[in-house]
Amino acid sequence: MPTLATERTVYTYQPGQWPEGLLTGHDGAPGVFVVEHVVAFHKRALLPLVRAAIAEARARGYQVLVLHMPEAFPKTPGLCALALRVGFLEYARAEGWTSWSLHL
Repeated sequence: MPTLATERTVYTYQPGQWPEGLLTGHDGAPGVFVVEHVVAFHKRALLPLVRAAIAEARARGYQVLVLHMPEAFPKTPGLCALALRVGFLEYARAEGWTSWSLHL
């Protein structure tokens, strides 16, 4: 069933004339931003998008980024590799989800 999320932040990644991706999420505990979706409009934009989002989070005063990935999602292994590459650490597994954090 479709759901509608409210009170979310959307960061548009636009290094040039046109957008190349976006990231959505919301505030968690104080100082924590919970990443929900990372969408790159083409493959080569993914890593720069994630790095730009981390830099933006630091600039906005967040102390921790958190993300939760469903283990059944086919792209999760690649996303976990990306998370490790940019410094996230796995901190929990429960009920088919893996949770990651990056301390800024």
